Amino acid sequence: MFQLTTILIGCFGCTEVSDETPAETTARVIAGGTFNCMLSTEGSLWCQDYERADGKKIRRLGLPREHTFVDVVAGAYSACGLTEEGEVKCWGHDNEGYVTETPEGTWESIHGNNWGTCATAGAGDWTCWGNPYPQETGPPQGQRFLQLEGADWSFCGITESQELLCWGRNDIQQAEPPLGTYTEIVAGDIGYSAKSTEGEWVWWGRNWYGEGDIPTDIEIIDLAFGSYHGCALDPQGKVHCWGAVDPDGEEPYRWQLDVPEDETFVSIDANLWHTCGVTTEGDVRCWGCNTWRFPDYWEPEDHCNDPVPPWDR
Repeated sequence: MFQLTTILIGCFGCTEVSDETPAETTARVIAGGTFNCMLSTEGSLWCQDYERADGKKIRRLGLPREHTFVDVVAGAYSACGLTEEGEVKCWGHDNEGYVTETPEGTWESIHGNNWGTCATAGAGDWTCWGNPYPQETGPPQGQRFLQLEGADWSFCGITESQELLCWGRNDIQQAEPPLGTYTEIVAGDIGYSAKSTEGEWVWWGRNWYGEGDIPTDIEIIDLAFGSYHGCALDPQGKVHCWGAVDPDGEEPYRWQLDVPEDETFVSIDANLWHTCGVTTEGDVRCWGCNTWRFPDYWEPEDHCNDPVPPWDR
């Protein structure tokens, strides 16, 4: 649990920090589709804006001021955070009411996919907004989860009996989980992976680019997936990435696997076409690209620079 302090934040990429603000380091990086957010060791939140291919900033609804956040979920173009008081605050592009339809009241947890978010209360009560799935369906009221993750327009969770339950879009069987009992679940772009009680990682959903080909020869302590790739963190802090091969066997997205050399990490996160990690020194390193540009038009010089949060400057 983070120790929380308040920091004034006006928008993506701009933060007011006084000279008396103590030095902080990044505890967690949250990868959005076209931006990154970071929570510090003191609970401060900072987000990096994104750029279009022509270098112009995309105008966004700003990050709410004067709030401390205990959790953040990032979608393709927007994000939501759960404040210390249990309120939900969202910012970014208001796709299908992602920002303006934020629910009132207090909540215990939030869970998002690329297009929508759901919030839960203590008795298993649910509310969802944005476009989290195409059907007006969701888990039964009162259903509680040990863990819940969102991918594309779907959600999958581990129930209290350790079984998997999914709902939402199911065009590539991403809402048809395997049978068995599980201890952990990780969302991909249009698929999921879960760790069985026997310690085996399984995948279901789309696997056109090899993103679901999780290696079996390494011990995995953290796992993350983008649209075309997957990455795993081993106990020694090394990151292993795979996938990024199209259905014809070509490798146009091979650069998504370019993990920074001579770096060790404590955690990783991915979204769409890039991955970020917190290093053992508390720095943030990213590889791939999260600019506003469709991947068929990317050039090597378009790859993104590392975000540098204000507490690391």
